[in-house]
Amino acid sequence: MNPNINYIGILNLLRQLVERGTITAAESKKIARHIAIKTGANIVIPAASF
Repeated sequence: MNPNINYIGILNLLRQLVERGTITAAESKKIARHIAIKTGANIVIPAASF
């Protein structure tokens, strides 16, 4: 599958976890950066939307 599509799905999951208070916004950003590097996702997501 396309790594960018998978990455967007992961971002949605991270956003839900932040909204529920399971993880902090700072943690989700760290996780998102790590996953983007590991998967090779290269889509540009504005910081305001994440």
